[in-house]
Amino acid sequence: MEMSEILVQENQASLPKFGLADIDRLAAMVKEKAGNNWDKICLLIALNHRIVYFHAGTQTTAENNNWIKKKLNTVYFFEHSSLCQTTHRINSVACRLPSEVHHFVKY
Repeated sequence: MEMSEILVQENQASLPKFGLADIDRLAAMVKEKAGNNWDKICLLIALNHRIVYFHAGTQTTAENNNWIKKKLNTVYFFEHSSLCQTTHRINSVACRLPSEVHHFVKY
C-alpha cells in the first residue's frame, strides 16, 4: 500500500469525536465490514488508556492477542495508531488519527 493511500484512509477514518457511547456502534460496523472474516479477527478498542472492548474470533490464537498487546503498547507510547511507516525520521510523514481513538483489527 502506498503512503498516499494510507493517508487517504486515515483522513476518511478520522472521527470528530469518540466516546463510550460510540463503542458498540463501531464494533458493529467492524463486524459488518468483516463479514465472514469476523471469526478470524481480534478487535481491541481502547479509550484514554482503558480497554473498553475486546473480541477474539473463534479462529484466532494467543498470537493474535500478543500482536494486539504489542500494537497497544506502541500506540500508548506514540499516542497514535497508523499504517504509516517512515524510513527517515527527519522526513517523517504527518499521518494522524485522533489520539483518543485507538482501534485495532488483526486478521
